[in-house]
Amino acid sequence: MFKIIFITILFLVSCSPQVTQPIQTAASPPMPQKTLEVFNEDVVADVPPQPPQFWDVIDGRTKKAGIKRLRHAQLAVDDIEVRVWMGFGLTTLTGLVLKRSANKWTALSLTEDFKSNHWRYRRTPLREPKTGWNEAWTALLQNHILTLPDAESINCDGMLLDGFSYVVEVRNGKNYRTYAYGNPEHDRCPEANMMLQIANFIETNYSVKDSVH
Repeated sequence: MFKIIFITILFLVSCSPQVTQPIQTAASPPMPQKTLEVFNEDVVADVPPQPPQFWDVIDGRTKKAGIKRLRHAQLAVDDIEVRVWMGFGLTTLTGLVLKRSANKWTALSLTEDFKSNHWRYRRTPLREPKTGWNEAWTALLQNHILTLPDAESINCDGMLLDGFSYVVEVRNGKNYRTYAYGNPEHDRCPEANMMLQIANFIETNYSVKDSVH
């Protein structure tokens, strides 16, 4: 009898469903969070205050556009404005006016051309950059648009007669400064390269050249 009971138990055990034990795995590491780099927007004012290089040409262009000289403008503490002037010499002048006021961005293209025997001066509102306002601004900050030194101060001025020059004016609240690079493609110091990168980014993303046509 005992033998019959033992065989029966063995048979039941062998027929019982097998319980699969869960496989213990190490917990997956958390995905790294992408942090947005924050750039300082403080503008260190020129001391003593000085007008931009080619100030007479720039002042004449701003007057025709019906806007104030940036060095005389009044901005709120958190507002910021950048003007990038490209050309001079024998090249017609093109300007970008980029402004953030009350946390809202706007951009203007200031262009000029000679047609039908007279000069035409135009002020054209620009669309939002392809990358978005804030992303485009971050890219300009990465290239030190607010803090580049003046080319002459670092012996990096490739000024040539009737060449192509860049003048930048920046204002943040009450602080204003300006700097210039004459023919940076002929003096390839790191700062001149940054000036060219800024100009290329502006022409590509803000469609400044397209506003000429």
